[in-house]
Amino acid sequence: MAFGNAASGGSDGAKAPAASEPVKVEKAKGADAYTVAETYEKAGKLDKKTVVVRGKVVKVSKGIMGKNWAHLRDGSGDAGKGTNNLVVTSQDDPKVGDVVTAKGTLYKDKDFGAGYLYKVIVEEATVKPYHTISLVQQPIWKTARKALRLRDSSFGCAASERGLRSWLAVR
Repeated sequence: MAFGNAASGGSDGAKAPAASEPVKVEKAKGADAYTVAETYEKAGKLDKKTVVVRGKVVKVSKGIMGKNWAHLRDGSGDAGKGTNNLVVTSQDDPKVGDVVTAKGTLYKDKDFGAGYLYKVIVEEATVKPYHTISLVQQPIWKTARKALRLRDSSFGCAASERGLRSWLAVR
């Protein structure tokens, strides 16, 4: 098996497998938002700072040292240099294949011993699923938004798009 993330650290068994298909994930929004590649490029500046990264979960190792270890990829970075894969530790339990947004503290050159050295790692992260609305769901989205506007207009308040997105995400 080939491994495409030499810079992300760990032993060969801890590394995520090389991508079998291209990954393309939209960058998170906000002042602390970075792509996977940007976390490596700006590691010196971001060391011990809060970062937000959105990516596809390509591997999860559960319950190691009391936390879950997720490998995220967003399509940025260089597989040959290992800058396409970001390891995130969390108490959350992301699922392989999910697109998630992780927010935690970035550490540069973190050495856990026994060969587990990470050029960049995000620790103590919250990892939340990132839901997008597919083209199939858009008619539902538009109908629900219109219904909420009508309902809320009678109460004199505006509908929250964020609340609507949450409502749709669970259906």
